[in-house]
Amino acid sequence: MRATIPCIAAVLGAALSVPAQNGWSDLHVLPAAGVFEPVELAFDTAATAPGGLNERSATPNHPWLDYRLTAWFISSSGRVHEVPGFYAADGRGGNAGSVWKVRFTPDQAGYWGVYIQFEYGLAINVQDGSVRGVPLRPDGQIFLMWVPPRTGTVGFLRHGPLEVVGGRYLRHRDGTWFLKTGTNSPENLLAYAGFDGASDYGGLPRSATFLHRYPGHVRDWRPGDPNWTSGGDPNAGKGIIGALNYLHDHGVNSVYFLPMNLGGDGQDVHPFVDGSTSSYFNTTHYDVGRMEQWNAVFAHAQRLGILLEFVLAEREPGNIGWLGGANSNQRRLFLKNLVAMFGYHPGVRWILCEENSPEPTQEFLVRELSDMAEWIRIQSTHRHPIAVHSDPDDQLIFEQILAQGPRGRWLTSFSLQVHSNYNPSTEAARALLDRFSQPGVVDMDELGTAIEGVTNTNRHDIRRLVLWDVLLSGGNVAWYMGYHDLPLGGDIRLEDFRTREGTFDDSRAAREMLETMPFWRMEPADDLVTGETVNSRFGDAEVFAEPGQLYVVYFADTLTSGMIDLSAAPSGSTFTGTWYDPKTGQQVGASFTRAGGGQVWLPTAPSPTYADWLLVLRRQ
Repeated sequence: MRATIPCIAAVLGAALSVPAQNGWSDLHVLPAAGVFEPVELAFDTAATAPGGLNERSATPNHPWLDYRLTAWFISSSGRVHEVPGFYAADGRGGNAGSVWKVRFTPDQAGYWGVYIQFEYGLAINVQDGSVRGVPLRPDGQIFLMWVPPRTGTVGFLRHGPLEVVGGRYLRHRDGTWFLKTGTNSPENLLAYAGFDGASDYGGLPRSATFLHRYPGHVRDWRPGDPNWTSGGDPNAGKGIIGALNYLHDHGVNSVYFLPMNLGGDGQDVHPFVDGSTSSYFNTTHYDVGRMEQWNAVFAHAQRLGILLEFVLAEREPGNIGWLGGANSNQRRLFLKNLVAMFGYHPGVRWILCEENSPEPTQEFLVRELSDMAEWIRIQSTHRHPIAVHSDPDDQLIFEQILAQGPRGRWLTSFSLQVHSNYNPSTEAARALLDRFSQPGVVDMDELGTAIEGVTNTNRHDIRRLVLWDVLLSGGNVAWYMGYHDLPLGGDIRLEDFRTREGTFDDSRAAREMLETMPFWRMEPADDLVTGETVNSRFGDAEVFAEPGQLYVVYFADTLTSGMIDLSAAPSGSTFTGTWYDPKTGQQVGASFTRAGGGQVWLPTAPSPTYADWLLVLRRQ
């Protein structure tokens, strides 16, 4: 932060104490829609270059490296947010011009002061704030921004940023807790033919050029939704926007994707003007029009309440090498641009690398992961959760990061890949966070073997073996789709999300059931149920409890229900028990009562036996 900011804060404090029409008419008042409603400010600057500045201009007028826009938003209560800007060409998605933008989501009503710093210097945009440049217009300008009380009524615009607040789950700024049932596939969600300049550079599937079109989801697009023209198609946005609508309608509330997979598996997603080679020029010049289209997709996802999970690197050496080391100019610019362009969205999770192995066979060293996390934190106004994704059935990388002490505190989310033993893996991750006294959430982000994943035929096994297992162990879940040819599709080629509709619907029923309860206060307690007769394939009953108050018991396949220990409740208390169909979340049969204060027998689940059932016991 520049040295003059304390003085600027004093000036803004005076400005904020008097309405603009009473003596501050020289300060332009910027409008804002309301609390948690995004604001985009565009500045036509004095930046020039021979022949005109454009997205491909090179040093000494490199628009992405040699100029730095920073805005300080200062609330009437004194809260200060430092927000990076980014090059936006003409400000309308074209490729030439001298416009820079800054995006911000205010979290408080009232007047805000906005101070602008715009500087020029070679590669200054990837330096920290102690490196100063030559000021250019609009450097030093001060604005007022009036933010009305909260007006957002949809998605994350209603509830505000998702944050790690010390519990087991993410929580919105307004206090609403978030439970994830998302999709992990396709990881190349953004390899979409409707984006400007989209190309496939020869990754998986081998010997085939492939870009998503999501044709079956065009009918899910609705009038008033985002749309754009690309490649002569006036409806280029309908497929991917319709796909998000479909996912929302079936309860999916997160999408997991790579914004850059060159050198990796798909080799069909990147933000650059040219992805053909990993030259320094190509990896430091961004496609302005495509980034505007990406942002339209992301903004729509946020209005639908869909979390954006950015996976920032793949495990393949070719992908990691494309941007150089953790602190290269290319990678620092990549991370900063993602934060500046998209980090204003309230629902974001940054996943530093997919399948990052523990040392000594790591993709990124532990210190490199920490360096990248710190660089993201410096750029961010929201304290979005930051994660790293694990190797299959291996949590050592998390332990190595947390063992750094304060330097490892950035790790606020575990992104697990698990091929089996979902319950023990979830609870082991929770125990590891407890061991290091670190707040964080546990996300099962890739489940099952690499080839199978979730298909159109294994819905019931996924529900009985994985879904309730993870949720009642205190985890979040996202579904991985395996590797399959079209029309089924999988992690690279999935075109129609309807192929997994059954699992999405089961997940929605489970999540909405838990959302009627204080799930953020509940803990796994499988040992409370004993004596049940089970199918060995599915294991014992799963129990999630607020002891003495509320018990959720899932039987994956049982003939007799056994006993439950209610001794955490006082003698003489009474519990109401209700059976639910886990496929629908609907009550089945009449409720019953049981006395608290000790162990009690549970009635047999409704017919048919050898099916899965959910039992909820609530203290009266």
